[in-house]
Amino acid sequence: SNSLTSCVQMAADGMGVALLPMALVEKQVATGQLVVLNLNWIPSPLRFAARYQSESAARHVATVAGMAATVVTAYTERSSEDKR
Repeated sequence: SNSLTSCVQMAADGMGVALLPMALVEKQVATGQLVVLNLNWIPSPLRFAARYQSESAARHVATVAGMAATVVTAYTERSSEDKR
């Protein structure tokens, strides 16, 4: 599914295994609805792109795009440090 929320619910309902961000499933893991499988597999990095027309987009779109760029940069730096 393209919806992470749907994937969480399907996994919690016992419909299979899902690769999900820990931040999204902390509550379900804490309550035992989901369990973390420790595997020796790491998925290939994903590439994302976002595009908007700054002249016609609402002001919050530029703010959110900037926030997303900041988060990605911090995550990338942290991931690089973890691999050392």
